[in-house]
Amino acid sequence: MSENALDPYRLETLASAERPFDDAAEELVRECDLRWCDVTLSADIIAITAGNLVYILSSDCRSQVATIRHDTRVLTTALSCDSSFVAFGDDAGMLFIVHIETRKPVFSQAIKAPDSRGPGKSKTQIPFAISALRFSSPTPAAGVGVREELVLTTTNDTMVRFSGIQLSLLSKAIVDGNMELGARIKDEIRVEFVTLVASKRSIHQSGVNGLSLFHSHDRSHIVVAGDGDACMSCWERAENSGASEALPSTSLVDIVTADCAGSGYIKILLSLDHRYIVALSEHGALDVYECSTLTLVFRYSEVEIDDFSLLAPGSSNSKSSPQTSILVALITKPVLLSDDDASDGEYPADESLCRRLLVVSLPTAEVIYSMDVSEWSWLAHDARSSQDIADSILFVEGTARDGVQCFFLRSLNETVPLERLTHFLRAGRYPEAETFAENCNIPLSLVYRKRIEEVLNGDPLCIGTGGGQADNEQHVYVDKALDLLGHIDDVDFVVESCIRMPCPSYAGTHRLLEYSRSLAAESAPASVPRILNTIQRLGTWSMVSNQRNTVCQGDDFFDLDAWHAFRTADLASYLRSYIAQGDILGVSALWRRHHEDGRLSGGISSAVQGFSMDIDTNSLACWLRTEVLPMLGARQQWHEIAVWIEQRARALASKRNRIADALLLANLLDIGTWSADFGTSSRSDSASVGSSLNDRVCSPVCGPFAITPQNFIENSIYTAKWTVELARVSGVSVFSAQADSSTLASSDAALQSCLFLRKQLLDLVYLRDKHTMVLTLEEFEQLSYSAIATELLDRVGAPELLDEAYFAHFVPYSEHHQIDFAQTLREYCIEMMDA
Repeated sequence: MSENALDPYRLETLASAERPFDDAAEELVRECDLRWCDVTLSADIIAITAGNLVYILSSDCRSQVATIRHDTRVLTTALSCDSSFVAFGDDAGMLFIVHIETRKPVFSQAIKAPDSRGPGKSKTQIPFAISALRFSSPTPAAGVGVREELVLTTTNDTMVRFSGIQLSLLSKAIVDGNMELGARIKDEIRVEFVTLVASKRSIHQSGVNGLSLFHSHDRSHIVVAGDGDACMSCWERAENSGASEALPSTSLVDIVTADCAGSGYIKILLSLDHRYIVALSEHGALDVYECSTLTLVFRYSEVEIDDFSLLAPGSSNSKSSPQTSILVALITKPVLLSDDDASDGEYPADESLCRRLLVVSLPTAEVIYSMDVSEWSWLAHDARSSQDIADSILFVEGTARDGVQCFFLRSLNETVPLERLTHFLRAGRYPEAETFAENCNIPLSLVYRKRIEEVLNGDPLCIGTGGGQADNEQHVYVDKALDLLGHIDDVDFVVESCIRMPCPSYAGTHRLLEYSRSLAAESAPASVPRILNTIQRLGTWSMVSNQRNTVCQGDDFFDLDAWHAFRTADLASYLRSYIAQGDILGVSALWRRHHEDGRLSGGISSAVQGFSMDIDTNSLACWLRTEVLPMLGARQQWHEIAVWIEQRARALASKRNRIADALLLANLLDIGTWSADFGTSSRSDSASVGSSLNDRVCSPVCGPFAITPQNFIENSIYTAKWTVELARVSGVSVFSAQADSSTLASSDAALQSCLFLRKQLLDLVYLRDKHTMVLTLEEFEQLSYSAIATELLDRVGAPELLDEAYFAHFVPYSEHHQIDFAQTLREYCIEMMDA
């Protein structure tokens, strides 16, 4: 590969091969009439045909995809535009189609055309060698999707058209093993034999050398190049709307006679805009025909040409070529090798001939590039569609010496100034890049933009520093990045770069975001909300990451990859992840700062169900009460959360040591407990849970990411709105000093059930704290108040302790539940005496 960035083209060797040859073959090699291999390329693969072998390589020739071995010599090869199939024909008239990914042959058939032997004689079918083969570009058909066509010609003046092939669908059927779909696609293929004759007389008696296919309006066209009475013929067929049984026939539209052209044509190609046909004559001239009328419009005969291909129209470096120019890569017939060229060691000393590879712009005939290649060189066949053809030339170059044939598959790629500029940038030669840009009148902003793009692609060295963790390196990194961005006028690009910049620190990332915010506020107001959202996410990420790294502090724990993943992620997924991990602090930080995100708030009622039973219930209840419940705006959401709270409380109450935790959750839906200290009935330190949680969430964070008092003001407002809404639904007066849960008259069954559960849990706590009786909820629900009261007497182990149990437990509990303790005691005594 050329290392000189100033070269207009860059030469690269993709592959090489060699084989021994005997003295008898050397003369053929010298005459340059023997092509040991043919090369065909599509968008993704390259097919190299050598004798009876077809090698399938990746487009960059770094890997060999497949090797196909045939019984006889392969004459012609074609690749489908999507690179999924390779078709080839041999001198026995056999056509083969192979699926490249699976290496499975999907078609194998001898192409035989009817041959009339005269009146009274039977017709036989005689195989002839396949001379030309070509896939068409994909064409949408009304009601049947995208279909393609395979066209071939044989040496007996017969053209065969395989139409209506759904190659993409067929490839999928083969990969999936869907035999039914494959059979249906095969049944829809239509085959037409076309005899290349005019007035019952052959027009290409000496052979067909090339095909070109294109579509216009509702018709398909095939241009055939060859020798004989006609050097070029155009055939067309009306396209039907689907795969119907009646297929229109192909007919001859126009011909170019050999007398008119002066010789036969050995190769034709269609220009990329489908306006012109470019044909190479036997005498080495290049003729350009207007496609619709087959009118000769230009002939290039400055040099004798042996092979040619077309390049993308936008790749010309010509300053004078019009926009309608055709860019052609040419290989000339052998010319004398100059003494200067012969001394460079590229070719053997006894060789005096070479060919020239030219890039020419037509019709101006301006030679854009020229280089000498070996006497034994030819171009690859290009099977790519127009939109896939790029500014590259693929050709084979060979030498023969010392009994060995060496072949090199080379690629010649155009290097436009911006590519040469990128060459400097990727090599880290920034001063040279700026000098080159000034000399080529390229705005320096493009240089800076290229450097920033390289940084965004993962190379921080393009700024001039590695972006290390040291504070001074971080400041230098950000300073240089801001300096480069300051020279770029594209505000949208600057904003996007500041957001995506891989800066390895909180402070540096925040500086870049603040710079983009101030810039967008003046020039791109529409970008401000996105920037503010990114800044808010950065603050949240700093809180969450610092909470998880309590040993060390500061920027040492800034995980760049994790930050950029969090920057673009769905926050609801992070919330569910924190909930599953039991990280109540991360959950609190994420919800507190982003609860207005619709996807976050919309899924909160289902997300909370991910909390495990082992989570600290006090912290969970505090978070739900102070931050979640006041911010729920939809009735359905708090209904779903109320159902979950009851289910979780019942699950906790099934364990004797979790009754207090169950009561904490049940208290969430009783407004009367909201004005009192939270959970004072069960835990002595619960009054400070809210402030404790806030302290733990906010303590590692300071500066621009700290939680401000405004958040707590808004929280109070949301709490008031929640209280009013709950009062409206439940019938509780919000103006009373203390709301009594017994006055709830809600029609919501879930709320009523939860409040009844709370009443049961209060009684369980009362029994535990006042009467030292510990029951589970299930045991409590199986007993009546009277049964529990007598149980307080029945548990006494000695008769002398009954007096204390009666006055200390039986009577207070009976009065607490308004039980007639005298009647209950009488019934208890009768039961004991009967027992």
